[in-house]
Amino acid sequence: MRIKYLIFLFTFCAFIGCENKTKEQLAEEATNIWLHAEATNEDIHDKNESARYRAIRLYKEAIDKEDNDYIFDAKMYSEIAYQYWCLEKDTEAVNSYLIAAKLSKEIENTEEFNEYLGASYYRLKNCKNAINYLEKAININPKSWYSYSVLASIYNELRDSKKANKYKALEETYYPRSSGSTNFSSSSNPQAEFINWLYSNTAVTEVSFESDWQIWVTLQPYKYTSKSDVEEIATTIAGWYAQKTNKSLVICTVWRGDKVYAKGSYSR
Repeated sequence: MRIKYLIFLFTFCAFIGCENKTKEQLAEEATNIWLHAEATNEDIHDKNESARYRAIRLYKEAIDKEDNDYIFDAKMYSEIAYQYWCLEKDTEAVNSYLIAAKLSKEIENTEEFNEYLGASYYRLKNCKNAINYLEKAININPKSWYSYSVLASIYNELRDSKKANKYKALEETYYPRSSGSTNFSSSSNPQAEFINWLYSNTAVTEVSFESDWQIWVTLQPYKYTSKSDVEEIATTIAGWYAQKTNKSLVICTVWRGDKVYAKGSYSR
């Protein structure tokens, strides 16, 4: 009887604790969960619930808090859509993005909304809608290299080599990379020193910064022999950059073509 009581008490307290959290607190918790999962390159599990699905659940709980804050809810649906996109659950991603757009027209005017929605439609083999949204993303940001990349893939499949080559060239033009001819000699610039170190000490062929704590790199083809080896390289890169720039969290993503091959991270 005592065990049953304790189980009831724990469940009740957990429920009350969840009820007392604000929309913002639930959203922050959700974001921290999936960011930490990316940082450690592994899932966080709550029973059979992966980090991204747990984040989705918390975002939905935030939406269920009744306060008629439609703009906030639109952002939550957009976050949910992104998690589904990462999970390659594209039907769910599309539905969530469209709900977000109904709640806030501002969402429709962002590069991210159009880019990921277009990419989801492409994976669902709906090329017409994919092209429509990807072109909107480019209208918002003419340097949207990922949109160009997806469009190139679409037109390859449609056997339109002229457009495929056009978009591939634009992707290569705007893909964020550092050229060896660029002047990175200033010792007062930690990021510049890091780039110098990277090209001198690793097999990196391209490097870009998705944010000040997210690094994207590609490697020489011969380095992709083992995922565990590439993860080790990514972890070394993340750690060196964190030490150089005094960051508490750094994620290094290694790309192979247009797909993520491995990730490494440093956190403290």
